[in-house]
Amino acid sequence: MRNIFTRKFFETWENGFKMYIDGEWNKAWDIFEETKTLLDGYYDGPSETLIEVMSKYNFKAPNDWKGIRKLTEKWIIKFKFLFLLNFF
Repeated sequence: MRNIFTRKFFETWENGFKMYIDGEWNKAWDIFEETKTLLDGYYDGPSETLIEVMSKYNFKAPNDWKGIRKLTEKWIIKFKFLFLLNFF
């Protein structure tokens, strides 16, 4: 299963995540739109989840953004579900 993760995917996703952490959410959004479809027949759930989080703020990081957010039980369950969908 790991062979679906190409170097291009990892490098692109890492760049998007850096933009997310740095509060450059418009740039991160564009990148995650690309990465969610780069897995050769699989859908990248973490990219979609971060897009969903950013969309709640209209793709603009909150003024007090420190590069992290608290995970709620909903998001923990969602991450587990998306992981299972992609890998089993």
